[in-house]
Amino acid sequence: MDSLNLQGDLDNKIQDVLRKSFDSLPRSSHKQLFLDIACFFVGESKYMVTILRGDLDAKSGIMTLINKCLLTVSPDTSKLMMHQLLQDMGRKIVCDESTHLIKRSRIWNDDESYCLLREGNVSDTIEGLELNIRNVGEGMRSEVRQRRSMNGIANSVTGGTLAALRARP
Repeated sequence: MDSLNLQGDLDNKIQDVLRKSFDSLPRSSHKQLFLDIACFFVGESKYMVTILRGDLDAKSGIMTLINKCLLTVSPDTSKLMMHQLLQDMGRKIVCDESTHLIKRSRIWNDDESYCLLREGNVSDTIEGLELNIRNVGEGMRSEVRQRRSMNGIANSVTGGTLAALRARP
């Protein structure tokens, strides 16, 4: 057995274990919170998540994710931290929702976000979108400002990055 096949088998086994941890989360809202953090909030303050999500369940969800070893919080800065394999898994779960961007629940890639906003492609499926405004031209910045006021979307610009999350029922 060559080392490439062995590495692939190990990666698949690790991903299977990580996915079981995700699947074992007790509430759907905790799974959604995990995906929000994996896609948008690694490195951000845990307080920002509770403000943007606008629900009290975020605090208990963060504690559940910590207890399941899916998330850590920096003791000195209160920033959310997640192992790269966990973040990759969360983003893969979102990508597996559909091959079409407009049918995914979260968009975090600047190029993909730019394309959707430029074309005006917004759907009820998209719950969150992130776009680093520094990566787009001045003409697009005003266009982004207009579109980020989409109905039902809470948004915040932090350090030049637009983060928008749709309120969940």
